[in-house]
Amino acid sequence: MAKTDCLLIHVPQVRGFSKKDFKLFINYIAIGVFSMCNELAKNKFKPQIIHLGVEKSFDADFDIADYVKKNKIKMVGLSLHWHYQAYDTLNVARKIKEINPDTFIFLGGIMSSAFADDIIKKYSYIDAVIKGEGEKSIVELAQKIHSQDKNLSSVSNLRWRKNGKIVKNKKIWFANEEELNSYSFDALKYLKNYERYLKFPFIYNYNAEKPDEINYRKKSSFVCCLGRGCPGNCSWCGGGYEAMKKITGRNCVTLRNPKIAAKEFINFKKKYNLDEYYFCFDPFPKNQQYLIELFEILGKEMPNKIDIMFECFGLPTKEFIDSFKKNLGKDSQIIISPEFASEELRKEHRAFWFSNRELFDCLEYLIKKEVKTLLYFSVLPFESDEDKKATKELINKIMIDKRSEFVEAINQQINDIEPYCPLALNAEKYGITLRLKTLEDYINNSKGHRDLL
Repeated sequence: MAKTDCLLIHVPQVRGFSKKDFKLFINYIAIGVFSMCNELAKNKFKPQIIHLGVEKSFDADFDIADYVKKNKIKMVGLSLHWHYQAYDTLNVARKIKEINPDTFIFLGGIMSSAFADDIIKKYSYIDAVIKGEGEKSIVELAQKIHSQDKNLSSVSNLRWRKNGKIVKNKKIWFANEEELNSYSFDALKYLKNYERYLKFPFIYNYNAEKPDEINYRKKSSFVCCLGRGCPGNCSWCGGGYEAMKKITGRNCVTLRNPKIAAKEFINFKKKYNLDEYYFCFDPFPKNQQYLIELFEILGKEMPNKIDIMFECFGLPTKEFIDSFKKNLGKDSQIIISPEFASEELRKEHRAFWFSNRELFDCLEYLIKKEVKTLLYFSVLPFESDEDKKATKELINKIMIDKRSEFVEAINQQINDIEPYCPLALNAEKYGITLRLKTLEDYINNSKGHRDLL
C-alpha cells in the first residue's frame, strides 16, 4: 500500500481484567467509514483503515500511536459511532496526540456527533468532529489539512476549535439519492488485515495462555448499506427520525438504487468469497417492494445463492418471505423484534406496531416456507415484573407451540439508553430516571477494567 496520508481507526470497547485476558466488544466498523475511505481515494488521497481490535488479536503489543509516528501520518480520524466505544476511542486519540502533537485528530460517528460541542470544549487533543454524515466533509477537511490551510470554516458538518473557542460551521449536509448511489462501500483493500476482519466475532475473547485459539467466526460476513434514515421513533433507539434530525440534520429516508446496491454486493461476493451479508434497513415494513426487487436481482444474478441475515423493522410480508426464500441461501435468516409480550407496550414504544396474533400468523408462514427466524425480545427499564413475566411466557409459548427447527428466540436486558432516543429526551414522560445523561456519564460507563489500547 502507498504511504498513508489519512488514517481511519475503529476502536472497540475493551472488557477485561488484564493484558493477558480480555474481551473486545463493538467490533463492527460503521459502514460509513468505508464510503468515506473511498471518497478520499477518489480525490487522490491515500487512506487506510485500521481495526485496532483485529490488530491486537494477533499482536497484543501493536502500538497505534507509534504506527502513526513511524508512518508520519498527518491526519487521523477515529470512528466514535456507538457509545460503548467512548472511553477507549478517546483514550486512543489522547495517546496518539501525545506522541504525534502535529497530527490532526478528528472524530466522526453518531456518538461523537451527539456530543460534538462537549468533545471540542473538553478534550484539547481532539481537533475537530464531523457532526453527521461525512463523505463530503472528510474530503473537504483533508484538502484543508494537506494544504496547511488552517481556516476550516468552509468544511461542511464540522465542529472545530479556533483560538480556544468552538466553531460551529453553518454548512449542513447529508447525502441525497444521487450522492448515495455514487458511493462505493467496498473499501476492504484499504483495511489492514481485512481477511481477519471479515471473520472477526461480535465479541472477541483473548487469552494469552491460549493465543492460538483464535475465536473467529466460521463464516465471513459483511454489513451492507441499503440507505439512510428512518421515519420511526422507537423509544429506546438513537437512530430514529427525531434523533437523526437533531444529530445529523437528516430529515428523510434515502434509498440506494437496488440495481446499484445489488451489483456492489455481487462484486463483493466474487472478490472476497463472502459467505453472508447482514442487512438492517427496513424503513417501510408495510411496503417492502424495494427489498423484494433487491432479492430478485440477487437471485437472478447469483446462481450460487448467498446467505443473508435480515433484520426487519416490523413484520415481513408474505411477498417478502416468498422472495427471501426463493432468491437467497438456505441458511439465510430473518430477524424479528417483538420486544415485549404486551401489545400496549409495543404500541407505545415501537414505531412499527403489530399484534401477537399477527406475529403468530407470520411465524406460521415462515415455518411453512422453512425460513430460519430469530425473535429478539428485550427488557427495558420501564417494564414491570408482570411485563417481564408475560414476555417470558410468550417466548415459552412460541417455542413450545411451534416446536420448529426454524425458530429461536432470545431475551436480553437493555441497561444503557442511547443518546437522543425518545427515552433519553423524555425520561419524565416515560417515568424513568436516566443513569446516563452527559458525555462524561457515557465515557465512565464504557470504561473497562484496564487500559489496554
